[in-house]
Amino acid sequence: TGSSTWALLPQKADWDAAHQVPAPGDGERAPAMPSTVQVQEDAAGWRLVFRRHAPRTLAVLAVLGAAALLWPWLLPLALGGDKPPGPDAWRPALAASLLALALHWASQRWIVQVSDTGLHIDRSSWLVLRLRHLPDGQVRGVAHKLSYITGSGAQAVEHHALWVSSLQQGVLKLSPALAQAEAARAVAWHVQDALAHRRGRFAAGTQRVGPAAAAGLGH
Repeated sequence: TGSSTWALLPQKADWDAAHQVPAPGDGERAPAMPSTVQVQEDAAGWRLVFRRHAPRTLAVLAVLGAAALLWPWLLPLALGGDKPPGPDAWRPALAASLLALALHWASQRWIVQVSDTGLHIDRSSWLVLRLRHLPDGQVRGVAHKLSYITGSGAQAVEHHALWVSSLQQGVLKLSPALAQAEAARAVAWHVQDALAHRRGRFAAGTQRVGPAAAAGLGH
C-alpha cells in the first residue's frame, strides 16, 4: 500500500531543507573527495569532473529503442533477403529523435571550474550548451539538499546535490546528487577552498597561497 511504501523512507528525511556548508577555516584539514569526483588542477584553474552513470544508461536505452523501431525493416537487409518495403514514416522520425537523445546523454558532462575570473558550471553536451559563470565575488555560499533516496530501512542511502547562492543569478545547481551528505559537504568544502585561493597560483603539484595571503593580493 501507499502508506507502507512511505514507511520504508527514513522518517527524518527533510526534502525541503537546504543545509549551508561553512567555508573552510584556517588550518582545517581537507576532507576526502568522493570517488565519483575527479580533481584536476593546472595553470588555468581548478576543476571537478563528476562521473555520472545515469546519462550513459539512458543513452544505451535510447539506442536500443531506435534499433527496435527500425528492426523489422533492417533485419531483412542484414540477412540479404528481398528489399523490404519502407518503414512507416513515424518510425524513422522517432528513431532519429531517440538517436539525438542518445548523443546528448552520451556526451553530457558536468564540470565545475574555479579560475581567476570566478566559478564556472559546465553541464553541456555535443548538442546542448549549458554554461553558467559566477564572477569573482558573486558567490554567497554553498548548501546541500536531499535529492532522492535509494534502498530502504538500514540500507537506505540519501543522495544530496549542491546548490550555490549568488548575488545576481540567484540559486544555481552546482553538482549532481552525491551518495551521502558527507560527500556533498566534502565537495562543497573543496569548492569554497578553491574560491578562497582563486587569486593564488593555479598550477598542478604546487602549493597555492593561503586564504589570508590571497585576500591581500590585488585583482
